[in-house]
Amino acid sequence: MLLEAGDQAYAATLAAEAEATAAHFASPGLRAVACRARAAVRLATGLPGLAVPLLEEAGQIYRDQRHRYPAAQVHERLAEARDASGDDARAAAEVATAAAIYRSLGAAPDLERLSPAEPPAGLTGREVEVLLAVSRGGTNKDIAAELFISEKTVGRHLANIYTKLGVSSRTAAASWARDQRL
Repeated sequence: MLLEAGDQAYAATLAAEAEATAAHFASPGLRAVACRARAAVRLATGLPGLAVPLLEEAGQIYRDQRHRYPAAQVHERLAEARDASGDDARAAAEVATAAAIYRSLGAAPDLERLSPAEPPAGLTGREVEVLLAVSRGGTNKDIAAELFISEKTVGRHLANIYTKLGVSSRTAAASWARDQRL
């Protein structure tokens, strides 16, 4: 919630407190929570590559403790981090893993969330979000702030969008989005 409100500094402080508490009590469960908190801060500050090892650690703890639902949630966040890092294949594998766990648990709302309509033109979900923000006239800086990613990541997503759509400008990409009724 703090990250959604843009309070990254306070979220980072709380993540540090969670890490200290987990270390003090030597609790794997608390360590997993702390890893997830720190990873969320790193994702929000445009550092998805630094979030991956934390999420992997949290996922391993949950698997070791046989906590399947939070493990599935971690796979979702790993998908987000890998997608933001440009690792589309591994992001898709993480989504598939999360979906398999949710399916085995009968978690229908979670499955529905993971199964949105197929994005057009082979775009990833995040690329669609960037494209929609471009269509609204957002600058790279605006889009980065809105999506809690770095401007560099926005630029990378735009380059991928241009390639996939066969266009060479923001205007052409925005026009394509309007034509597709996105």
